[in-house]
Amino acid sequence: MAKAKNKRFKKVKGNLYAIKGNKDARTVLITGASGGLGASFADIFAKKGFNIVLTARRKDKLKEQADKIEKKYGVRTTLIAVDLADPAGPQHIFDECEKMGVKVDALINNAGLAIPGFYQETEWKKHSDFLQLMITAPSQLSYLFEPGMVQRGYGRIINVSSFVGTITPTGSYTLYGAAKSYLIKFSQAHAEELKGTGVKVMALCPGFFKSELHDETDASQITSQLPARMFLDVDKVAEEGYDKIMNTDEVVYVNGRIYQLMGNMERSNFSKIRGKGALRSYADRIRTNLSSDGQKKQSGTNG
Repeated sequence: MAKAKNKRFKKVKGNLYAIKGNKDARTVLITGASGGLGASFADIFAKKGFNIVLTARRKDKLKEQADKIEKKYGVRTTLIAVDLADPAGPQHIFDECEKMGVKVDALINNAGLAIPGFYQETEWKKHSDFLQLMITAPSQLSYLFEPGMVQRGYGRIINVSSFVGTITPTGSYTLYGAAKSYLIKFSQAHAEELKGTGVKVMALCPGFFKSELHDETDASQITSQLPARMFLDVDKVAEEGYDKIMNTDEVVYVNGRIYQLMGNMERSNFSKIRGKGALRSYADRIRTNLSSDGQKKQSGTNG
């Protein structure tokens, strides 16, 4: 079975694979595409006729996603296995696309992670990798692919931020909210600069949604305590993101009515109310999940 499936792939070089399709269609590049929201974005863009470039660390997972897309939609799919916590990662992706003659028309900066617990309890190397992945990589990928978009008069860039980036931080997960806030401000400034070029930029700000990351990092022990209404459907998040970047001039979009209402409360200076609400409670639960010797349980979130 495995051999039959692999025949669908053409190995180009190293960690680069491709599936044949319509090379003249528009192309979207999605980071963190091995599962979760990245996979949902791949599905909606392929459904709309885009060729797909999938990037993530796990080559086997990328092949699984590409196989599903090829069976379902028959679009051209390129896989680039790369770790964007490596400073060489963004340039490697760009260089491989250049070698393949792949013109990226849409960029989804989706790759991410979360470091639980308090700032001083984590070794600096993990913080450094986090900053590279969450801030430098999306900034550099935009920098590299944007000129081609401007030259062709068409481009769409979604920076996957979070509702957490729109509100006052709760403490713990120290860099997460800061990084997500950066993506919002970066998107706003970038969108202003690119007016009239045919290139749109948007920060997508979902709340919590179910993800395999929760199971892989034990965060499900925490998120399972949250009410069901706090969780969004990941496919709907991707569909809304696609609709907003294609059909509106939204620059910052918060997914989910409950999160939009909570954001309105924050902006209306009801921070004391928020401070006693669901997100503050979530932070408190994280603290109680720290082990007695001060070492963190590994957990994460896509929210």
